Amino acid sequence: MNTSPPAQFSEIEEKLRAAWFFLSGEFRCFRFCEGMNLQDEKDVYRRIVLPISLHNVHHLAAIVLLIDREDAEKLATSMFAISKTDLTDADIADACVEACNVLSGAIIGYLNAHDQVEIGIPKAIGSDGYQLLLNGSEIKACSDGNSDNHHLMLVIFDPLVEPKYTESD
Repeated sequence: MNTSPPAQFSEIEEKLRAAWFFLSGEFRCFRFCEGMNLQDEKDVYRRIVLPISLHNVHHLAAIVLLIDREDAEKLATSMFAISKTDLTDADIADACVEACNVLSGAIIGYLNAHDQVEIGIPKAIGSDGYQLLLNGSEIKACSDGNSDNHHLMLVIFDPLVEPKYTESD
């Protein structure tokens, strides 16, 4: 019995590592796996959802970036080349949205390479909105980029049951 992960996982992990380094200037290892039973983490500072429509199968999916405050601040200081003391909440929000876009690009092919994909606009959701996603949608896979006491994760919901959530910090 072969217990090693598929080669595709290694490719995804490498793409995520390179994308995170490009965005933050920091090396980070990612572990990609199928499925997972998640609950909302208390140390998550931002939750960014990127809706995805798969046209050939007519359903929605989404990739959600979960990031803690320290990683979000480090990301924004690197992306915008400004000091932590000069950061604004808008800078951090913009950096997290852009990181969701870039990191999602590294794993979007995992959804289904044969379907025409239409990517939506990423948006911040609060803890309640994320809990609605967890309760109503299926987790296809996730990638854990946690390091030390930092929380960084990408979660693929497929299919997505789009809840009526509101933007929140």
